[in-house]
This record gives sequence, structure tokens and C-alpha cells, in this order.
Amino acid sequence: MSDTLYYFKCGMPGADETFGETSEPIVRTPSGGPLAELVADANLAAVQARSGAEAALVSRYGFHQDLDAGPVTYEEVFVTLPAGFAVDVWEVTGAALKSVLAYPNAQGWVLTPSSSLRYTLEGGAVTEMTLNGVPVADDQVIRVAANYVLVGGYEGFPRWPGVTSVYHGGPDDRGALATYLVKNSPVSAPAGDRVTIR
Repeated sequence: MSDTLYYFKCGMPGADETFGETSEPIVRTPSGGPLAELVADANLAAVQARSGAEAALVSRYGFHQDLDAGPVTYEEVFVTLPAGFAVDVWEVTGAALKSVLAYPNAQGWVLTPSSSLRYTLEGGAVTEMTLNGVPVADDQVIRVAANYVLVGGYEGFPRWPGVTSVYHGGPDDRGALATYLVKNSPVSAPAGDRVTIR
């Protein structure tokens, strides 16, 4: 297992250089799906030890390609996440986070969480949300890894209210994904079941 954390903004590898492998195709769905869950897990893993992040959230907006089964080349990582946004960490209350997660995105997309966070959308509201299996209180402060574009109110979602920036200096999301693939290879597709819509 490698302890390397890749920072591709510091230097690009060759297009054919490989970074771990997947045991099966990892695909997008209209709401995010297994690929978005994988990237959320990778983002959290990249910054958790240094920042105390407890969860990560990503938007399907920036995902341009599925990952095929087998070795993953840098070209595949790049095409999958071409923007290369830095993974930052923010503090947000449970109530504020629920308001963002409940936002009616025009494309029908939802924000996809890391495996530590699960939530249920029903009737335009978040009716359940758990962090590591424990219900989240409205006044609870959570450290969430997310890029500044998402937190700032782009990608079809609202600006996050009342957030406090607590950590900058994580890798870009391509580096986070490559690092996660190398450390956990071969990687299977997450179940795509962290958000329940009723």
C-alpha cells in the first residue's frame, strides 16, 4: 500500500501512466451514483487526517466519463474529472447542510456523500440524515470536504449558508482519486445507495 498523496497541479504524469485498477466498471447515474460516491470517498480520505473532516460531498456536474474495469490511466482520471478542483474542508451546521441537500436542482441531481453520510429526501426536505450511523442534529457542526465552487453556489446548487473554512491545502480531486485507487486497488463500485429519494 502506498502512502503517497498525488498533487497533480505540481506536475502532470504521462497519459498512459496507471494509478491502480478497478475490478468492475464504475459508472455515473443521473443523480451521481457509484462514480460520485467513489470520488466523495477519495476526497474525504485525502484530507481527513489533516483536517478532521467527517464527510465529503460532490456534485455530478463535473463528471465527464465513467471508469472502465481494469487499470486506470491518468488520461482516464483527467477525462473523468477535468476541472481538477482542490479539496477543501468547511464547517457547517446540520440545519444548513440539510437546506443545501434539499435544494431542488433543475437537472434533478442531488449532492453525493462519502460513505460516512447518508440522507433521505422526501417532499422537498431532508427527513433523515446520519453521520457514521448517528442522526445529525440541526445545531451539530460537521466538517465537510468539498470544493470551493460547490460551496460557493455553483454547479446548480445554492451557496452554503454560514460555512467556516477550516482547511485548505488538500490535493485536487484528480490527485485524491488517483491516490485512493492506488491505496485500495482493485477498487469495486460503491453501491450507489447513500441518498434515498421517496
